[in-house]
Amino acid sequence: MLLVFSVSAATELELLQSPSSLRLQEAHSARFSCLLQHNGNAVNGSFYWHHIEITFSESQVRNVSTEEDGRITFFSSNVPSFHSVLIIEDVRYADSGLYYCNMAIHGGSHPRKITGTGTRLIIQEIYAVTIILNGGKIAEVQKTISSLSLQEQRSLPHACTPAVFFNPPTK
Repeated sequence: MLLVFSVSAATELELLQSPSSLRLQEAHSARFSCLLQHNGNAVNGSFYWHHIEITFSESQVRNVSTEEDGRITFFSSNVPSFHSVLIIEDVRYADSGLYYCNMAIHGGSHPRKITGTGTRLIIQEIYAVTIILNGGKIAEVQKTISSLSLQEQRSLPHACTPAVFFNPPTK
């Protein structure tokens, strides 16, 4: 969804995003705000958002403003100020990454795009981890992925869903 409107803007426009970083557990809601700072000559523009998903091996960019996902809500307004809000309900680990507010400036001899300061979204997955104790006794503990050591994180299956991991005792 793109909303197009006229705004008074100087040659220097700035999109301010908040928060700069957000850490949530799965199933919570994320809310990002973007505010256009401006003064000066009239310019036409439209807001949109994009997400950069960063993994160990690659990065992927997607336009979240046009997704047909019922969890994502995007809106923009020019009253009382020029701003945009992106809300993601029921966040998932795959939603982690960098979110940028953008404004496409239309008209004039050189159409251009300005990009916000960005928001880093960190989603903590909850895993039930089974630990083998001395004597073969088993205990379950709850740990979030971000609290696991780097070695523990690397040992998790790539497309892991919350599960119980069990390593039988060696003889």
